[in-house]
Amino acid sequence: AGGLFAFVRVAGCEHSTRLSNDLLEQAHVVTIPGAAFGRSGEGFLRLSYGYADQADLAEAISRLRRFFGE
Repeated sequence: AGGLFAFVRVAGCEHSTRLSNDLLEQAHVVTIPGAAFGRSGEGFLRLSYGYADQADLAEAISRLRRFFGE
């Protein structure tokens, strides 16, 4: 039973740690900043979705859409 992850590039993101913190505080969505994986990870976020059910995934996507302005 492993997890499923996406490593997503965020257009215009230069500070993935700040973005990850903002997502947690404002949208209540937990992400891992790409910078945690080294310099080449900057501008990315890691999303984990392996253990979420469909309702939780739909809610997280809705929150991300609102945060990023659709």
